[in-house]
Amino acid sequence: MSEYAANDSPRGGVVSDSEELGAEASRGRRRWATIVLEECGDGWRATQAGVAAEGRGETAADAAAAYCQRIAETGDRNGGREGAR
Repeated sequence: MSEYAANDSPRGGVVSDSEELGAEASRGRRRWATIVLEECGDGWRATQAGVAAEGRGETAADAAAAYCQRIAETGDRNGGREGAR
């Protein structure tokens, strides 16, 4: 069983792969991701376990936005080092 976001799931947001595939065509694919925000001496840093990319900013929101922008720009989760598309 995979964890996918499903607002209408009777099991608190967890649905099976087969359930998700049926709903995927009508609403698009959704997945949970946890971005870790850490306060550093010079601002904030945003990271995700298993992902080389990171974002930095003066605020936690700026760091999270920088992280998401980095992922969107590189098209991968390895910080542009391997597996780039």
